[in-house]
Amino acid sequence: MADQGRKNLTMVTQRLTLSTAHGEFAATVMNWRRPDRSPSLIPL
Repeated sequence: MADQGRKNLTMVTQRLTLSTAHGEFAATVMNWRRPDRSPSLIPL
């Protein structure tokens, strides 16, 4: 049971990391497309 719980936790963590990275990327693109702002670099 402990192994199964660990796998689920890993999957949730990976999904959260991916969605957060995608959100930051989308926000960066939106900022870059706005003419009143200088383009911000994509966080690595």
